[in-house]
This record gives sequence, structure tokens and C-alpha cells, in this order.
Amino acid sequence: MKASEYDSIELKNSCTQLDNYQAEQLYMVALKNIMQRFGTDYKFENYKINIRDAGEKDSLYMVDVDIDVDMTWTKNPIESDYIKGMKKAITNIRDNEETQMIQKEVDDEITDLMEMYNEKQLSEFSYRVELGKTNGKISIDNAKFYHRVDVDDDDVYTAKMPDNEEKNYEMGENDGEKFVEESLIDTFNIRSVSYNKNSAVKYAKDHAKDAPEFSSANGMGSDCANFVSKCLHAGGIPIDKDGKWYPSSQSGAYAGDNWMRTGYYNNGGVIPYMTGKGYFSKGTASSSKLGSIIYWNDKSHVALVTYKDSNNTIKYTQHSSSTQSTVYKVYSSSMNVKFYNWNN
Repeated sequence: MKASEYDSIELKNSCTQLDNYQAEQLYMVALKNIMQRFGTDYKFENYKINIRDAGEKDSLYMVDVDIDVDMTWTKNPIESDYIKGMKKAITNIRDNEETQMIQKEVDDEITDLMEMYNEKQLSEFSYRVELGKTNGKISIDNAKFYHRVDVDDDDVYTAKMPDNEEKNYEMGENDGEKFVEESLIDTFNIRSVSYNKNSAVKYAKDHAKDAPEFSSANGMGSDCANFVSKCLHAGGIPIDKDGKWYPSSQSGAYAGDNWMRTGYYNNGGVIPYMTGKGYFSKGTASSSKLGSIIYWNDKSHVALVTYKDSNNTIKYTQHSSSTQSTVYKVYSSSMNVKFYNWNN
């Protein structure tokens, strides 16, 4: 496709060494990647593309490409094999009380999916591009693209973008049947703490663009774990002073170690705390749910899953050292992460 064939592209090119033609060549590669992964089942409108300098390293010139676009899931989930699998599995339950309990879980899942269907969401795709030089001039030939996550002001996570990144795996009947099986097991687990994923997700979306409480600007690091902890608390996880999982008491004060750290440095954090208490357990991208936690394996960073449809498209919401401009950031399977799912 040509740039003119995409719906409404607004380009802001602030690169000091790339003209608009070169910038267009770069963002077209990113748009092709998006279409490869999502094009047939989603509608994309109103592209706002920001391309800016990201420094130089080892004779390479680096550029950040941010694409904010209205993204709408257009494939009706009612027709999906995933929902068919859930309905099929319910018919195999013989106990009437269990059937009623699981039917409620399935109805809630279908409600969540239907709320995502045909909902226009401003979503962000972030890339870092490495460019070499030819005869002393920047060359876009052989550009290397990476999916990018902004962890801190001067710290980013990158995962190499495959040349032909596969379309997301669509959840099928087996996934629907597995959902019912896991829900059936959960009904027999009596837990002292109940996690309301919808409340956690609502908090994340409502406060995604808040100024970070902890940032490099105030010398207090990054706000990612603090933000996720606030989301989990909004979902019903109780404050635990003895367990060092508690928010800061006032502006400028630190929170508990397990509240404000990720767990990456093995000195406490939200992940070891949540798993140690039995509230969350390790899962996968396909088993993740609304309200799951994403943990980056090679950076100290966490975020909350705030969107997941039956096409297995996952979006997350995060904080870092800087105020975020969008609620939804789109996950790529090339990212080196773990998912942690709640145990209700």
C-alpha cells in the first residue's frame, strides 16, 4: 500500500537528519507491520505519526516512530470459535449448580468481549529504528526496526521486529473449553481476597495519563510498579503494611518496597509479593486476562493488561517516568515478557 491509501495520515517529523520523504519510507514499514498483524479484523483510522531523533550509538543513528491510531475490532466475537467452545463445554457439565456458576463466568466473558467489539480505541504502536550511514549521510537502506517500550526517560526496551511478523493467533474452541475448565476449578477455590479485574482495569484507564508520582524528575525513579499496585488495590487487593505493600503516605514519600518495585532486582516488588501471597500466578499471553500483569524479563518494568479480545490481541496500560499520551499500548509477541494472571 501507498501512504495515500491509508486513512488520514498526519505526520510530525522532528528528525534533524531525515527529510519527509525518508520519514515516510520508515513509517510505511511500520504500517505494513501493523497490517500484517491486525489488518483483516480491525479498522484503522486517523493516523498520527511522530518521528523524532533518539540519539546515536556505535555509529548508528536512532529514530523513534510513534503511531497513534483509532483502532476498531470489527470481527463479531459471537461468531468466534472461542465462544462456541465455551458454550460447548458448558453442556458437558452435569451438576446444575456448577452449570449456573460457570454460565455466569461465560456470560461475563462474552460481555467483556462485546464491549470491545466495534469500540474505537486510540492505540499506540511504538518503534525504534536503527539507521546506518553511507558516505557520511544517513541511509534508510537496511534500516532495523524494533518494537519499543519506554521504561524510563533515557531507558527503552526493544525487541527486534520480525520481517514478516505473523498475524495474531485467534483463540479457538479449545481455548473456550479451557476457559470453562479453569473457571470450574476456580469455583472450588475459596479465597480470602477477591480481585475485581474490571475495577482494576477501570482505574488503569482512568489514570493512565496522570503525572507519574515517582519519576526521574523528582529523583524517585519510575512509576510503573506504583501504578500497577494502585490498579491492583483498586481491584480489591488489600493494603499490607507488614508485607511492605502499601502506597506512599504523602507526596515525596516512598511507598513500601513491594508496592513500588517490580521484582526485577530481587529486592522485593509487586510480582514476588503477588505470587507469594497466591493472588497471581504465572501464565502466558494466550491465558492472560483483563487485569493480568505484564512483567518484562530484561528490564525493570511492569504494566496492566487492559484489553484482550478473542483474536488474542493484547493491549496494556502503563506508567513510566514521563506522563503517558495514550491509554492503550499494543503488545507484540516478540517482546520478552511474562504474564501473571489473577487467581480468583
